[in-house]
Amino acid sequence: MTVYRVKLTRLAQADLNAAALWIAKDNPAAAGRWLDAAIEAITTLKTLPDRCHPAPESKDLGVEMRQMLFGKRRGIYRAVFCVLGEEVQVIRVLHGMRDSLTYSDLGL
Repeated sequence: MTVYRVKLTRLAQADLNAAALWIAKDNPAAAGRWLDAAIEAITTLKTLPDRCHPAPESKDLGVEMRQMLFGKRRGIYRAVFCVLGEEVQVIRVLHGMRDSLTYSDLGL
């Protein structure tokens, strides 16, 4: 079984930090727990990243991307990523209720 290297882009890291800061406004302890859980979920992409469904925008944008959903209830987030050889490149981490990504959102 291939073990992939998981890499977060600058935008994905900024997304995680922004979400944690937003959560911390109401509950700093919860923000730390959320960030730990998010990183743990994203790290699971090191094995079988193809288990995740294609991102809805993938076809429209002409970029082969997948998404992994994580979180609970109203706090569902999605990690949008590409598999490049033996590397999983996490492009963005966004709240599940956010509008679809545009090509400029990808930072490519």
